[in-house]
Amino acid sequence: MTPLALSAHIGACLDEDKIDYAIGGALALTAWAVIRNTKDVDLSVFAPSSELPRVFDALERAGVMIDRNDATAAVARIGMFTGRSGHTLVDVFVGDHPHFHAMRQRRKQLAYPSGQKCWFVSAEDLCVLELLYGRTKDLADLERLFAVLPELDVAYMRGWLDQLPGAEQKRAILDELVRRFRP
Repeated sequence: MTPLALSAHIGACLDEDKIDYAIGGALALTAWAVIRNTKDVDLSVFAPSSELPRVFDALERAGVMIDRNDATAAVARIGMFTGRSGHTLVDVFVGDHPHFHAMRQRRKQLAYPSGQKCWFVSAEDLCVLELLYGRTKDLADLERLFAVLPELDVAYMRGWLDQLPGAEQKRAILDELVRRFRP
């Protein structure tokens, strides 16, 4: 199963169990009109750690293999865990940071080519995350997002960057993107 098909299947299982989530990473980038291939699924799950057993149940029903003990320990330690479905890694982020809560409120339901609707990280939150990671591919993704989405809420992004680690450097990158892609 491709990462795209797997993310749709995971989304259906999470929706069925009424667990809030948002697909992120390259799949969200693709949903926002900037196609980039990927070999994994990035997923933010908006559930307290006490609800992890329900999250594990939904993911396992979707075909994701998880070591529940390791995953629970990883969430407590670093706020994420990784599962696997065939050759596809599924990185699941579970957090309690204010930005994570804002992501939940701003997520968008978008349709896959099949017509199935899934929840995705907003384009602005995707930009904030890409700025935080700051890898070469993230910077290229940001350029493409700014090129195709002129309506991005830059003030929202600036507000979060100012509250997160490395604000000055990340804000300089954002300002350069605005200079280059905004009239």
